[in-house]
Amino acid sequence: MSWLQRANDWLRRPFGSDGGGGDDDDGSSTGRRGASMPGPGRRGALGPADTEVTVRHIFSLTNPGLVKPLGDGLVPHPDDSLTVDVADKIVRYFGEHRPEPKSFPALATRIIDLAEQPEADLAELSRLIEQDPAIAIKVLQVANSALYHREFEVGTVRAAIGHLGMFAVANVAVGVACRSLYDGESRAEYALFPDMWKELFLQSMTVAYAASQFAQEKDIGRPDQIFLAGMFHDIGKTLGLRSLAALILAEQAPRIDEHHVKKVLERAHLAVGVEAHMGWQLPQFLSTICRRHHDDEVAAGPDYTELHIIRVVSGLNTLRLSASFDRDLSRQIRQSVHALGIGQQQLRALTSSIRQAQERVTELFSVTG
Repeated sequence: MSWLQRANDWLRRPFGSDGGGGDDDDGSSTGRRGASMPGPGRRGALGPADTEVTVRHIFSLTNPGLVKPLGDGLVPHPDDSLTVDVADKIVRYFGEHRPEPKSFPALATRIIDLAEQPEADLAELSRLIEQDPAIAIKVLQVANSALYHREFEVGTVRAAIGHLGMFAVANVAVGVACRSLYDGESRAEYALFPDMWKELFLQSMTVAYAASQFAQEKDIGRPDQIFLAGMFHDIGKTLGLRSLAALILAEQAPRIDEHHVKKVLERAHLAVGVEAHMGWQLPQFLSTICRRHHDDEVAAGPDYTELHIIRVVSGLNTLRLSASFDRDLSRQIRQSVHALGIGQQQLRALTSSIRQAQERVTELFSVTG
């Protein structure tokens, strides 16, 4: 059983309604979840496709209180010349400065490898985490937070592991280790978009937690793969933002407002993300999800379960945070909702759990050193 699979037991504590956890609603152990792809005809708690889930229904869930335009959504306007030009520059710049595999956080890989060992050494995990002050501080912050504090102060990483459990600590440590991917490479780059760096990181962690929890609760797909896909399917946005910042500082791109920045990243992030996955030599399933999560159509079936879950959760989260209605994204969500057989009530519950996930992620990762 992998570390990420077992870590999902812990995820149910801060994200579940009862604050405890390890068991699903049907009373069965979550430890067995995600061990393999669901076989043909196996959908766990999901039922047959619900054709009543429409674009209008998706809009009402993600934008409560707003009136959706008539028809099937707003027809997106073609990107303006500024957006096209800057996006093209980002893609070219990133292609010329593609990150090497060593740029992927090595400590995150080491923590995962250690936590997955059958006889994991708590002392060794403590020493590993203590090598990075930012990670050690965050682990202690979480252990002493209102979510977990129990009448005594946790003063060491080893005590935090005893208090929270190995997989809870490993989960926090990996999140913080990968936080470096969601920052500018210099103070000057970070200063250009301080709020956007944080927003992209919190969105990725929200999708990772909410999507893996949904897969585990419904007994579909691989929660471990889905967690990682949630973190890295949109990595092209933050890496694209790095390239944009570098271009602006080099006076090779204009300073543009936040509205245009988001449009530029939306246009460029798939190409940048796929390039990054190749450079880091990440597993094929991650690269496939990165490349295909905005496809108009994805086939139904167990081979595409993880991709569909990411499309639904990431799409719902994006629509929930957006000030405008995106017809194409809503159609992509609807197509994956039908492929997974998610009904209206399940979709409503999932939308609510995404909101809860964002609140908890913000609490856990609001201070990142």
